[in-house]
Amino acid sequence: MQSCTLEDLNSVTLQVGLVGQDGIIMASDRLMSQHEGSGFSRLRTSKFIQGRNSICCYSGDIIAEHAANNVRDLELTGDKEEIRQELRESGDKAWRDFGEPCGLSEFGFPRKVIVAIPTANSPLWLIEIYAQSTANPVYDRVVAGDDKNTARHFVNNYLPYPPPPISKLIRLAAHVVLMGAKENASGVGGLEVVAIPNGGSAIFLSSDKEQELAQGFDSVYHSINEMLLQPFDYR
Repeated sequence: MQSCTLEDLNSVTLQVGLVGQDGIIMASDRLMSQHEGSGFSRLRTSKFIQGRNSICCYSGDIIAEHAANNVRDLELTGDKEEIRQELRESGDKAWRDFGEPCGLSEFGFPRKVIVAIPTANSPLWLIEIYAQSTANPVYDRVVAGDDKNTARHFVNNYLPYPPPPISKLIRLAAHVVLMGAKENASGVGGLEVVAIPNGGSAIFLSSDKEQELAQGFDSVYHSINEMLLQPFDYR
């Protein structure tokens, strides 16, 4: 049986999964918060974990991270219900190994794992971790982490239907994460983006590409700001 302490916990992140016409886009921030005794530190790191035929990112705490590690070890090749059962068990096992020994509340804050399985008929999934976890396919969009962050507004309002190619979803996914950092800089920061073509391998965007997205975000942010603050003749 495993054990953990509050020093192990890290929370607040913002992550996006979008289903496109020809694949999946996933985006996450990189900011990790750690409590060590009476101290507190932040670092930048990847929150993606690549498995045998899957890639996932986690939000919540050490329990969500271990659920993602459990997914990494799976060979997810069955039908939808077989995949659902394996993903649920990954969450349940993380809870048994870390949630129960720590005496943590199931409902203290959301613990989620976004999972992409590019070879599956249902390629995007969301695991929600409890003593009896849930795992469900996602057919268009999912946003996990920092549940009060209103940056998810952009996905809710600007994701088109039918879904476009993933090349047209990258800026939208990045914008949500970067806007999330504008709103909550203490909990969300940095950017990592993964493009996953149908039936293909995950492509992690280079740091130069991510910097290009950050610069594009600044341009869009200031353009919106300028448009919204244009004077309006109310007389």
